Amino acid sequence: MKKLLSILLAVMVASLCVFAAFADEPAGEPAADAPAGVSDEGGEQTGEELEYVSFFALGNDPYATFAFSKDGKNDEIDPDTVTWAAIRYRTVTKEDNNGNPLTGQFYISPAAEPFVPIVWNHTEKWETVIVDMTSVREGTELVSKWNSSSYTSTTTIRFDPMESLRDAEAAQNELDDNIVLEDSEIDIAWIAFFETKEEAEAFDGKDMTEPYCVLTVLELEEPASDNHNLEPMLVDNHPEKPTEVPTEEPTPTQAAEEPTAEATEEPEIEPAAEPTEAPKVDPTPAPGKKKGCGGFAAGMCVIPLMLAAAAVFMKKH
Repeated sequence: MKKLLSILLAVMVASLCVFAAFADEPAGEPAADAPAGVSDEGGEQTGEELEYVSFFALGNDPYATFAFSKDGKNDEIDPDTVTWAAIRYRTVTKEDNNGNPLTGQFYISPAAEPFVPIVWNHTEKWETVIVDMTSVREGTELVSKWNSSSYTSTTTIRFDPMESLRDAEAAQNELDDNIVLEDSEIDIAWIAFFETKEEAEAFDGKDMTEPYCVLTVLELEEPASDNHNLEPMLVDNHPEKPTEVPTEEPTPTQAAEEPTAEATEEPEIEPAAEPTEAPKVDPTPAPGKKKGCGGFAAGMCVIPLMLAAAAVFMKKH
Protein backbone atom coordinates (compact mmCIF):
# COMPACT_ATOMS: atom_id res chain seq x y z
CA MET A 1 0.00 0.00 0.00
CA LYS A 2 2.86 2.37 0.79
CA LYS A 3 4.32 1.59 -2.60
CA LEU A 4 1.06 2.49 -4.34
CA LEU A 5 0.81 5.70 -2.36
CA SER A 6 4.32 6.64 -3.43
CA ILE A 7 3.40 6.13 -7.07
CA LEU A 8 0.35 8.39 -6.73
CA LEU A 9 2.41 11.11 -5.09
CA ALA A 10 5.00 10.89 -7.91
CA VAL A 11 2.29 11.32 -10.54
CA MET A 12 0.98 14.37 -8.69
CA VAL A 13 4.43 15.98 -8.60
CA ALA A 14 4.99 15.30 -12.32
CA SER A 15 1.62 16.91 -13.14
CA LEU A 16 2.50 20.01 -11.16
CA CYS A 17 5.79 20.34 -13.05
CA VAL A 18 4.06 20.10 -16.43
CA PHE A 19 1.42 22.72 -15.52
CA ALA A 20 4.09 25.03 -14.14
CA ALA A 21 6.02 24.75 -17.40
CA PHE A 22 2.88 25.73 -19.32
CA ALA A 23 2.37 28.75 -17.08
CA ASP A 24 5.90 30.05 -17.83
CA GLU A 25 5.56 29.88 -21.62
CA PRO A 26 4.76 33.19 -23.40
CA ALA A 27 1.44 33.50 -25.18
CA GLY A 28 1.65 32.77 -28.93
CA GLU A 29 1.03 35.83 -31.15
CA PRO A 30 0.03 35.62 -34.83
CA ALA A 31 2.59 36.96 -37.32
CA ALA A 32 1.82 40.41 -38.63
CA ASP A 33 0.79 40.55 -42.30
CA ALA A 34 3.39 42.15 -44.60
CA PRO A 35 2.21 45.41 -46.16
CA ALA A 36 0.91 44.99 -49.68
CA GLY A 37 3.22 46.34 -52.38
CA VAL A 38 2.13 49.42 -54.34
CA SER A 39 2.37 49.07 -58.10
CA ASP A 40 3.90 52.09 -59.81
CA GLU A 41 3.85 52.11 -63.59
CA GLY A 42 5.95 55.19 -64.03
CA GLY A 43 3.73 57.59 -62.12
CA GLU A 44 1.85 60.52 -63.46
CA GLN A 45 3.23 61.87 -66.71
CA THR A 46 4.52 65.41 -66.39
CA GLY A 47 5.18 67.82 -69.22
CA GLU A 48 4.14 67.57 -72.85
CA GLU A 49 4.85 64.36 -74.75
CA LEU A 50 5.99 65.18 -78.27
CA GLU A 51 8.92 65.02 -80.64
CA TYR A 52 11.02 68.13 -80.95
CA VAL A 53 14.38 69.38 -82.10
CA SER A 54 16.90 70.89 -79.72
CA PHE A 55 18.95 73.60 -81.43
CA PHE A 56 22.46 74.23 -80.06
CA ALA A 57 24.45 77.30 -81.07
CA LEU A 58 27.87 76.53 -82.54
CA GLY A 59 28.83 80.16 -82.08
CA ASN A 60 27.39 83.63 -82.52
CA ASP A 61 24.48 84.14 -84.97
CA PRO A 62 23.17 80.55 -85.10
CA TYR A 63 20.91 80.13 -88.15
CA ALA A 64 19.80 77.64 -90.83
CA THR A 65 17.65 77.50 -93.95
CA PHE A 66 14.83 74.92 -94.01
CA ALA A 67 12.68 73.52 -96.82
CA PHE A 68 8.93 73.35 -96.31
CA SER A 69 7.41 69.93 -95.68
CA LYS A 70 5.08 68.06 -98.00
CA ASP A 71 2.90 67.34 -94.95
CA GLY A 72 1.19 70.71 -95.16
CA LYS A 73 -1.27 71.86 -97.79
CA ASN A 74 1.69 73.12 -99.84
CA ASP A 75 5.46 72.73 -99.93
CA GLU A 76 5.90 76.21 -101.44
CA ILE A 77 4.82 79.34 -99.62
CA ASP A 78 2.90 82.28 -101.09
CA PRO A 79 4.26 85.33 -99.19
CA ASP A 80 1.49 87.56 -100.58
CA THR A 81 -1.26 85.67 -98.73
CA VAL A 82 0.50 83.61 -96.04
CA THR A 83 1.35 86.23 -93.42
CA TRP A 84 1.07 84.48 -90.06
CA ALA A 85 3.06 81.80 -88.28
CA ALA A 86 2.70 79.70 -85.12
CA ILE A 87 5.73 78.19 -83.36
CA ARG A 88 5.68 75.58 -80.61
CA TYR A 89 8.82 76.15 -78.54
CA ARG A 90 10.50 75.88 -75.16
CA THR A 91 13.42 78.11 -74.21
CA VAL A 92 16.41 76.68 -72.39
CA THR A 93 19.04 79.43 -72.64
CA LYS A 94 17.47 82.78 -71.85
CA GLU A 95 20.22 85.41 -72.29
CA ASP A 96 23.19 86.42 -74.39
CA ASN A 97 26.65 87.26 -73.06
CA ASN A 98 25.46 90.61 -71.65
CA GLY A 99 22.26 89.34 -70.04
CA ASN A 100 19.90 90.46 -72.82
CA PRO A 101 16.92 88.16 -73.50
CA LEU A 102 17.45 85.99 -76.58
CA THR A 103 15.01 86.47 -79.45
CA GLY A 104 14.29 84.72 -82.76
CA GLN A 105 14.18 85.85 -86.36
CA PHE A 106 12.76 84.85 -89.76
CA TYR A 107 14.30 85.90 -93.06
CA ILE A 108 12.98 85.62 -96.58
CA SER A 109 14.95 83.43 -98.98
CA PRO A 110 17.45 84.46 -100.07
CA ALA A 111 18.09 86.18 -96.74
CA ALA A 112 17.69 89.94 -96.78
CA GLU A 113 17.10 92.63 -94.17
CA PRO A 114 14.99 93.51 -92.36
CA PHE A 115 14.24 90.34 -90.43
CA VAL A 116 10.87 89.28 -88.99
CA PRO A 117 11.22 89.47 -85.15
CA ILE A 118 10.14 86.65 -82.81
CA VAL A 119 9.76 87.38 -79.09
CA TRP A 120 10.15 84.30 -76.88
CA ASN A 121 8.44 83.90 -73.52
CA HIS A 122 11.28 82.55 -71.35
CA THR A 123 9.30 80.30 -69.01
CA GLU A 124 11.24 77.09 -69.81
CA LYS A 125 7.83 75.51 -70.51
CA TRP A 126 6.18 74.66 -73.81
CA GLU A 127 4.64 77.78 -75.35
CA THR A 128 3.12 78.80 -78.69
CA VAL A 129 4.00 82.19 -80.16
CA ILE A 130 2.01 83.82 -82.98
CA VAL A 131 4.15 85.83 -85.40
CA ASP A 132 3.09 88.51 -87.88
CA MET A 133 5.35 87.74 -90.84
CA THR A 134 4.95 91.28 -92.25
CA SER A 135 6.27 92.97 -89.10
CA VAL A 136 9.75 94.37 -88.55
CA ARG A 137 11.54 95.47 -85.41
CA GLU A 138 10.48 98.81 -84.03
CA GLY A 139 12.94 101.60 -84.76
CA THR A 140 13.91 100.59 -88.27
CA GLU A 141 12.98 102.63 -91.29
CA LEU A 142 13.04 99.59 -93.56
CA VAL A 143 9.85 98.01 -94.90
CA SER A 144 9.19 94.29 -94.63
CA LYS A 145 10.19 92.28 -97.68
CA TRP A 146 8.02 89.33 -96.78
CA ASN A 147 5.21 89.93 -99.28
CA SER A 148 7.32 91.39 -102.05
CA SER A 149 9.10 90.18 -105.15
CA SER A 150 12.32 89.87 -103.13
CA TYR A 151 11.11 86.54 -101.76
CA THR A 152 12.15 84.33 -104.67
CA SER A 153 13.19 81.02 -103.07
CA THR A 154 9.66 80.31 -101.86
CA THR A 155 10.32 76.62 -101.05
CA THR A 156 12.60 77.57 -98.14
CA ILE A 157 12.84 80.00 -95.24
CA ARG A 158 15.72 81.07 -93.02
CA PHE A 159 15.18 80.70 -89.28
CA ASP A 160 17.47 82.11 -86.57
CA PRO A 161 16.22 80.50 -83.32
CA MET A 162 18.53 82.47 -81.01
CA GLU A 163 19.69 86.03 -81.60
CA SER A 164 21.03 88.81 -79.43
CA LEU A 165 19.40 92.22 -79.28
CA ARG A 166 20.88 94.11 -82.22
CA ASP A 167 20.19 96.74 -84.83
CA ALA A 168 17.62 95.41 -87.29
CA GLU A 169 19.30 97.29 -90.16
CA ALA A 170 22.71 95.71 -89.56
CA ALA A 171 23.49 93.06 -92.13
CA GLN A 172 26.61 91.92 -90.30
CA ASN A 173 27.28 91.06 -86.66
CA GLU A 174 31.00 91.75 -86.40
CA LEU A 175 30.68 95.06 -84.54
CA ASP A 176 27.98 93.96 -82.09
CA ASP A 177 28.90 93.68 -78.43
CA ASN A 178 25.97 91.34 -77.74
CA ILE A 179 26.62 87.78 -78.89
CA VAL A 180 25.03 84.36 -78.50
CA LEU A 181 27.22 82.07 -76.46
CA GLU A 182 28.23 78.67 -77.79
CA ASP A 183 25.96 75.77 -76.72
CA SER A 184 23.01 78.08 -76.10
CA GLU A 185 19.85 75.99 -76.59
CA ILE A 186 16.17 76.21 -77.57
CA ASP A 187 13.62 73.43 -78.31
CA ILE A 188 11.28 73.63 -81.31
CA ALA A 189 8.46 71.12 -81.97
CA TRP A 190 6.95 72.62 -85.15
CA ILE A 191 6.60 75.83 -87.17
CA ALA A 192 3.36 76.34 -89.13
CA PHE A 193 2.32 79.10 -91.53
CA PHE A 194 -1.23 80.36 -92.19
CA GLU A 195 -3.14 82.90 -94.18
CA THR A 196 -5.01 84.32 -91.17
CA LYS A 197 -4.21 85.05 -87.57
CA GLU A 198 -7.28 83.09 -86.42
CA GLU A 199 -5.99 79.92 -88.13
CA ALA A 200 -2.59 80.35 -86.50
CA GLU A 201 -4.09 80.80 -83.03
CA ALA A 202 -6.39 77.78 -83.43
CA PHE A 203 -3.69 75.34 -84.54
CA ASP A 204 -2.69 72.77 -81.87
CA GLY A 205 -0.09 70.80 -83.83
CA LYS A 206 -2.10 67.57 -84.01
CA ASP A 207 -2.92 67.63 -87.73
CA MET A 208 0.01 68.78 -89.84
CA THR A 209 -2.15 68.86 -92.98
CA GLU A 210 -3.98 71.96 -91.72
CA PRO A 211 -1.28 74.65 -92.16
CA TYR A 212 -0.61 76.23 -95.54
CA CYS A 213 3.07 75.36 -95.06
CA VAL A 214 4.79 73.60 -92.20
CA LEU A 215 8.19 72.67 -90.80
CA THR A 216 8.02 69.44 -88.81
CA VAL A 217 10.83 67.82 -86.81
CA LEU A 218 11.90 65.97 -89.97
CA GLU A 219 12.67 69.27 -91.71
CA LEU A 220 14.02 71.00 -88.60
CA GLU A 221 16.59 68.28 -87.89
CA GLU A 222 17.89 68.42 -91.50
CA PRO A 223 18.68 71.98 -92.71
CA ALA A 224 18.23 72.50 -96.45
CA SER A 225 21.68 74.02 -96.88
CA ASP A 226 25.12 73.26 -95.56
CA ASN A 227 25.59 76.88 -94.47
CA HIS A 228 24.38 77.08 -90.88
CA ASN A 229 25.78 77.85 -87.48
CA LEU A 230 23.71 75.56 -85.26
CA GLU A 231 23.40 71.88 -84.48
CA PRO A 232 19.89 70.36 -84.47
CA MET A 233 19.22 67.25 -82.40
CA LEU A 234 15.96 65.27 -82.63
CA VAL A 235 14.42 64.33 -79.28
CA ASP A 236 11.64 61.78 -78.83
CA ASN A 237 9.81 62.66 -75.63
CA HIS A 238 7.36 59.75 -75.78
CA PRO A 239 8.22 57.49 -72.82
CA GLU A 240 8.60 53.82 -73.73
CA LYS A 241 6.68 51.20 -71.80
CA PRO A 242 8.84 48.60 -70.05
CA THR A 243 9.39 45.46 -72.10
CA GLU A 244 10.05 43.18 -69.14
CA VAL A 245 7.40 40.53 -68.63
CA PRO A 246 6.29 40.50 -64.98
CA THR A 247 6.44 37.21 -63.09
CA GLU A 248 3.01 35.61 -63.10
CA GLU A 249 1.57 34.41 -59.82
CA PRO A 250 0.14 30.88 -59.81
CA THR A 251 -3.58 30.64 -60.39
CA PRO A 252 -5.81 29.06 -57.71
CA THR A 253 -5.99 25.87 -59.83
CA GLN A 254 -2.18 25.64 -60.02
CA ALA A 255 -1.86 26.24 -56.32
CA ALA A 256 -4.31 23.40 -55.62
CA GLU A 257 -2.43 21.02 -57.94
CA GLU A 258 0.94 21.78 -56.32
CA PRO A 259 0.68 20.84 -52.62
CA THR A 260 3.11 22.39 -50.23
CA ALA A 261 5.85 20.47 -48.46
CA GLU A 262 3.87 20.44 -45.24
CA ALA A 263 0.86 18.90 -46.99
CA THR A 264 2.92 16.15 -48.66
CA GLU A 265 4.61 14.99 -45.46
CA GLU A 266 3.03 11.98 -43.84
CA PRO A 267 1.81 12.69 -40.32
CA GLU A 268 3.95 11.13 -37.62
CA ILE A 269 1.99 8.62 -35.54
CA GLU A 270 3.02 8.68 -31.92
CA PRO A 271 2.61 5.56 -29.73
CA ALA A 272 -0.05 5.67 -27.08
CA ALA A 273 1.28 7.03 -23.82
CA GLU A 274 1.45 4.84 -20.73
CA PRO A 275 -1.12 5.76 -18.08
CA THR A 276 1.58 6.86 -15.61
CA GLU A 277 3.49 9.05 -18.12
CA ALA A 278 2.98 12.77 -18.33
CA PRO A 279 1.30 13.93 -21.61
CA LYS A 280 3.64 15.16 -24.34
CA VAL A 281 3.49 18.91 -24.95
CA ASP A 282 4.28 20.80 -28.13
CA PRO A 283 6.75 23.51 -27.00
CA THR A 284 5.63 25.91 -29.75
CA PRO A 285 2.18 27.37 -29.14
CA ALA A 286 -0.15 27.68 -32.12
CA PRO A 287 -0.65 31.27 -33.37
CA GLY A 288 -3.54 32.96 -31.67
CA LYS A 289 -3.73 30.50 -28.76
CA LYS A 290 -2.63 31.43 -25.25
CA LYS A 291 -1.18 28.91 -22.83
CA GLY A 292 -0.19 29.28 -19.19
CA CYS A 293 -2.79 30.33 -16.67
CA GLY A 294 -5.53 28.07 -18.05
CA GLY A 295 -3.30 24.97 -17.88
CA PHE A 296 -2.13 25.78 -14.41
CA ALA A 297 -5.70 26.23 -13.12
CA ALA A 298 -6.65 22.86 -14.61
CA GLY A 299 -3.74 21.27 -12.80
CA MET A 300 -4.80 22.75 -9.49
CA CYS A 301 -8.27 21.26 -10.00
CA VAL A 302 -6.90 17.76 -10.58
CA ILE A 303 -4.72 17.68 -7.43
CA PRO A 304 -7.61 17.65 -4.89
CA LEU A 305 -9.29 14.83 -6.79
CA MET A 306 -6.15 12.73 -6.67
CA LEU A 307 -5.68 13.36 -2.94
CA ALA A 308 -9.29 12.35 -2.23
CA ALA A 309 -8.84 9.14 -4.20
CA ALA A 310 -5.71 8.29 -2.23
CA ALA A 311 -7.49 8.86 1.09
CA VAL A 312 -10.37 6.55 0.15
CA PHE A 313 -7.93 3.91 -0.99
CA MET A 314 -6.04 4.01 2.32
CA LYS A 315 -9.26 3.66 4.37
CA LYS A 316 -10.28 0.55 2.50
CA HIS A 317 -6.89 -1.04 2.97
